[in-house]
Amino acid sequence: MGNSRGFSEKKSLKIFYLSLIYIAKEISKENKANIGDLVNHIIKEKALRTTLRSKKNEKKSRKYNLSQMTKFVELCNEYEDKYTMKDLKELLKLNDQSSSGNKPELVERVADGQVLGKIARCKTCFGGKPRFNYETGGYHCAGYRNDDEYIFCNKVYSFEDLLREAWTTKTKNNKKLKI
Repeated sequence: MGNSRGFSEKKSLKIFYLSLIYIAKEISKENKANIGDLVNHIIKEKALRTTLRSKKNEKKSRKYNLSQMTKFVELCNEYEDKYTMKDLKELLKLNDQSSSGNKPELVERVADGQVLGKIARCKTCFGGKPRFNYETGGYHCAGYRNDDEYIFCNKVYSFEDLLREAWTTKTKNNKKLKI
């Protein structure tokens, strides 16, 4: 369910965490405090509040633990400013992930892959690439194009059922990407 601006709950949560990082940076400049300690404290408070949400809303998250969420937010914040669309797409293609979308979507996909690993091909149709669905909180494989026909799949995966593989930053000839 979206808020008044049309954002989904997951997008609103991401905006909250990115705002949190920015505020923590500003506070750490003034008070010489450690930004990591400030972020961890605020995220722990938020995590305690989210455990009190209804089961319906809990299904709509990616089920990161606290350290994974912290790493995810830090990577999103870093990559948004540091890397170009070309760099992000190159890394996604190297890991056989979808490279379509706007920059925030690509940043989120790369950060998710680095935290949890790359999403394997669909184990039902063997060709599709499951994508995160913000409305349901699950992963959905629509299918894939095979030569001149489209193979429909419509398989839905929960977070626990989704296969993950190791994320790589090295090309086939062992050259490491800049990222």
